[in-house]
Amino acid sequence: MIEPLLLLLLGFAVAYTSYTDFKYFKIYNKVLLFILGLAIMLHVLQGTWRASIETLAVSFTIFFVIYLFKMTSAGDVKLFAVLGSITADIRMMGLAFILYMTGHLLIGIVHLVKQADYKPGQILTLLIQDVRGFVSKTGSGIQPVRFPAAFLIGMSVIVAGVVQKFFMV
Repeated sequence: MIEPLLLLLLGFAVAYTSYTDFKYFKIYNKVLLFILGLAIMLHVLQGTWRASIETLAVSFTIFFVIYLFKMTSAGDVKLFAVLGSITADIRMMGLAFILYMTGHLLIGIVHLVKQADYKPGQILTLLIQDVRGFVSKTGSGIQPVRFPAAFLIGMSVIVAGVVQKFFMV
């Protein structure tokens, strides 16, 4: 009986945080704490609280590292950790992280191509300019991409769950 409640909680967490991230570029701590409390309570009832806490810690640590490189926001770190607590599956969250980073890379490539006006020579020029700016610490030639990542994070976790359930042993 608890498994469907955890799936419902995961769906709510993804839907609500995606909405607030799209609308306000904000993931509210109060909501994340509420969801985390429910997830841990359900895992205590199921007897899987230890896996929930472990996955929370590992998920937080993984995303905190990319936060240190300014590749994501603090809200995204907390969201990924809370979703890890709901799933209580480190392997699934590892796959979700790979899917998220792949999606993040694809968004970056699309943004780069668009910024270069779809001209291959301009793409190379921008990349060289960006590397020079990075090495000399004068700044990037490529404009940063700002997008609400909650949806990408949530879909990465959901897709990882589906892949694990139906395609992995």
